[in-house]
Amino acid sequence: YLVIADGPMNVDAAFIQLHQLSIASPFGSSTPPAGTQQYDDGTTILVSMSEASVHMGETQYVWSGWAGSGSVPAQGSSRSVELVITNDTQILWTWSALTASHSSRGYRAAGTYKALVECEVVYDPAPTITQVWWKAVLPSGSVITSVSGEGNPTIDNGAILIRENLTGGSFRFTYDVTLPPVLGGPLTIGGESGVNDPN
Repeated sequence: YLVIADGPMNVDAAFIQLHQLSIASPFGSSTPPAGTQQYDDGTTILVSMSEASVHMGETQYVWSGWAGSGSVPAQGSSRSVELVITNDTQILWTWSALTASHSSRGYRAAGTYKALVECEVVYDPAPTITQVWWKAVLPSGSVITSVSGEGNPTIDNGAILIRENLTGGSFRFTYDVTLPPVLGGPLTIGGESGVNDPN
């Protein structure tokens, strides 16, 4: 800004301190987008990751948290973080490779159709992983009645959750399913798996 003075004058200059926010992620879509942006000191910013998992070829990568510096903690396990920027800040979204497999066999007990499903989940451990989850894909009307295996799995709103011994990188577990009383045609029993929030 140029001021041409033709005589004595007082000039008050006001300066705004700017900080850089750098966001990096090998996968997914971040808001604000990956890269470096500048913000005024004291600006409140919500940073989030839209995807919980992505497939690259035959490998599934699940979002596992973030690492940070500056105006954010050193790490976190939620897919969004709100910050007030007061210095240069960096956020790196972290991902873990994950594979999940299952096999099932059906049987009939006391006139009820049941299935026993055996699952294995293998993933890259990370300090921001708070739980591993499995969402079963079952015929309509099916009910998961029990689950057992490594990591002390539990059932919560139809999802199987494992919250113990997360540093090992793999779990095997089985669950029992009561199938609907009327079955017609082939049955589809499958599932999807991930880490942290299953929603």
